Amino acid sequence: PGVLMIEAAAQSAGALIGAKRGENDPVPFSLAQVSDFRMKRPVLPGQTLEISVTLDREFGGLCTFKARLRVEDTTVAAGSVTLNTT
Repeated sequence: PGVLMIEAAAQSAGALIGAKRGENDPVPFSLAQVSDFRMKRPVLPGQTLEISVTLDREFGGLCTFKARLRVEDTTVAAGSVTLNTT
């Protein structure tokens, strides 16, 4: 389901912000916003979902990431997630 793909993108973004800040422990965050997320095709059981996120903007405790989810070389979903890290 699409909601699980968005959750996976948010978790990946949380891991990226933790690594960027040099944290060894998980950085607590909450999902603040989902923007322009489009599901292009379903992901079926047995398929491997590849998730890539890039930090787009950071302002105060809010960080916006662009996410792209792929199966093999086909984009199955893409959009932006904003995390609140305070």
